[in-house]
Amino acid sequence: MENNEYKMEFDEKTRETIIDFKGNKKKILAKLDFIMCASPWSQHPIYELHETKLLIDMICKKEIIIKEIYYPSLMDITQESINKATNYLRYLNNRKEVSTILESVHLFSKYEINVKLTDKLALYYPDIKAFVRCGDLDTKRFFELLEKEHCERIIIFNGKSPEQNNLKEDVFYLFEMEAPKNHISKRFKEFRKKQLEETRKILDKMWDTDLM
Repeated sequence: MENNEYKMEFDEKTRETIIDFKGNKKKILAKLDFIMCASPWSQHPIYELHETKLLIDMICKKEIIIKEIYYPSLMDITQESINKATNYLRYLNNRKEVSTILESVHLFSKYEINVKLTDKLALYYPDIKAFVRCGDLDTKRFFELLEKEHCERIIIFNGKSPEQNNLKEDVFYLFEMEAPKNHISKRFKEFRKKQLEETRKILDKMWDTDLM
């Protein structure tokens, strides 16, 4: 459900497509793996995380949608954008995706980040209520960002070429809520509660076994 108050605008010409998975969970998992496991140092493949199942279900029910935003591969990046990107690196632990960070900063040059709300190596842009992450982002951290009160969308620049690459465009991925924020938050809280209960049962069983 697009909120026009926080609609994104770019200096560069872009085009977007909404990915329609037609309820195919295997295709959703494959796409999430392509988008979110970008870096060679990704420690937790998304199929090993319980949160992945929840995200797949939300995408399947179109409570969350994924958009591919295509932009020109060759952009005339301004010196101002270069200076901004260089400055932002210190908030990102000087990560190595310099070219991807540079592209993201250039595309979002109309907006300023909020340093205090930048979290999990994701820059926060209050004008569009979005976290922008360059590189990998596992599903656990995805939900930790999404459940924050000031977050409406998550944007991932994974540094990979589009799967249908015509060499003239690159792509970033926009995760946007179609369901109301309170519904998404409620589902995540119920999920965490269930996970804690299951963990408690396992620990109780281990404790009982040790006492036998």
